[in-house]
This record gives sequence, structure tokens and C-alpha cells, in this order.
Amino acid sequence: MLTTYKEFNIAKQALHNGALGYILKNAYPEEIFAGIKTVNRGEKFLCEEIDLLLKDKSDTDIIWLTGREKEILKYLADGCTTLEIAKLINRSTENVKSYRRNLFVKFHVTNMAELIKKAYDMHFISSF
Repeated sequence: MLTTYKEFNIAKQALHNGALGYILKNAYPEEIFAGIKTVNRGEKFLCEEIDLLLKDKSDTDIIWLTGREKEILKYLADGCTTLEIAKLINRSTENVKSYRRNLFVKFHVTNMAELIKKAYDMHFISSF
């Protein structure tokens, strides 16, 4: 996986779903080439930044959210639609959909009801 996402839960989910490698787009070319060669041999490869990130946050039950993700989660829990959230945060609906997808991945859920319940159970939201 070659990505810009330097997030614990996204990297963890990608590896859990079968990715053999995880490299950030801003990695040095040498590291990218090494990753391609390693994965091509069927071996796992993590770029240095992700390797350190996964080691630093080894508690797999922790969910790390950005400030914007917390904000969108609160709006979702309040029953706001994608369009309403987009207007509230002055972003496109596609941007909001992207945040929603990230929240589903981070919470390991497949629908909005599961997301809200799990976020509530984990004290990310106080009421709904």
C-alpha cells in the first residue's frame, strides 16, 4: 500500500486485510524500491515511519482520531447528513464521505448504527 495516511488504525487495518507492505508517499525513493522488492518476494515491508508508529502504539484496542474526525463523529451522532456536515465545516460532500469511511475503518464497523454505538460505548460521544 502506497499512501499518504500515516495513521495507526489505517495501517493496522491494511495489514490485517492482507497488505504485505505499507509505505508513505513521502518515503525516500530507496525505501520505496526496497519495499517493492521485498513485497515482490512475498515478504512483509513497513516503511520506517509506519514501523515506528506501530511499535509506539502497540495497544490494538486504542482508536486514534484527528480533531476533524472527532468533529464529524459528533455531527454524525447528532443525526446530521453528509450535506449538512459539509456545509457546517465548509468542505465538499466528498471530503465528508472520506472522513466517514476513515471512521468506519478505524472503528471496524460497516454501518452508521454500529459506528455510533461503538463510539458511544468507547466514550467518543457522550450521548445521542
